[in-house]
Amino acid sequence: MTVEQKIKEAHILIEKGLYAESIPILSDLALNYQNFNVSYLLGFAYQRTDNFNQAEKYYNDAIRLKQDHCHAYLGLGICYQKQGKFTEAINFIENAIKINRYFDDAYNSLGYTYKLRGDFNKAIEIYKRGIEVLFDNVYHFIIKNKEFVEEEAVGDKFKTNLWVEMLLKTLLHKAAEDGLKSICMPTPETATKLRENNPYGTELYFEEGDNRTILPNFINNFADKLSRNIRYANILNNIGVVLLELDELKMAREYFIEAIVFTPEHVEFLNPINNLEYTEV
Repeated sequence: MTVEQKIKEAHILIEKGLYAESIPILSDLALNYQNFNVSYLLGFAYQRTDNFNQAEKYYNDAIRLKQDHCHAYLGLGICYQKQGKFTEAINFIENAIKINRYFDDAYNSLGYTYKLRGDFNKAIEIYKRGIEVLFDNVYHFIIKNKEFVEEEAVGDKFKTNLWVEMLLKTLLHKAAEDGLKSICMPTPETATKLRENNPYGTELYFEEGDNRTILPNFINNFADKLSRNIRYANILNNIGVVLLELDELKMAREYFIEAIVFTPEHVEFLNPINNLEYTEV
């Protein structure tokens, strides 16, 4: 097998959760090759098997080989976090965000690090910043990949308020960036008429003068994309956990309810996922 084939084999094992099984393959490659993917995946595999010394070694090797790879910095930060070295953890996770300010998973891990350190208010601040970044990412995805999404995608989501408030904030910010002065959200009656006539197909909004009118398809898209994976539900749940620590029971309940509503179908989500990590190479 070629080097790339062996890396792919190890990557498949890691994606299956077979971290220990991937280590011999990658370690053999590391003896003979200076390869970023080998070092990064070894760091990830050792981290998942709680061998933090080896994980740090290979994450540092990965960073030396590719200094702008945000996932390697996040991985190293999580290693320090799990050892209770919170100052070092915060430093490396913040570096990951400096490299990629749209790296929403890093905000989740950074917020959790502050929670572990006992700085609950800072944790909530970081988690909320992560939600802002997540909404920004979803906005750009929707604009780039215009789709028609049926009203059923929203389901019970309009029974909760947090995402609607953040969506409105995001839409106002984006309209201002485009030089517009205002946006208009359709009333339920207007939205029904627009859906019945459906003259816009996959369009997301239309503009008249300095105003942008948001079409129902945009809102349906946003609700659908937020519930496609566990990211949004997880960070909401993590905020709820911190609010419980602060005895903010009413607000915590609001976050937990919205987390339940946005949990993807067929996903068993019983506890917060404190560090969302992916083996991107």
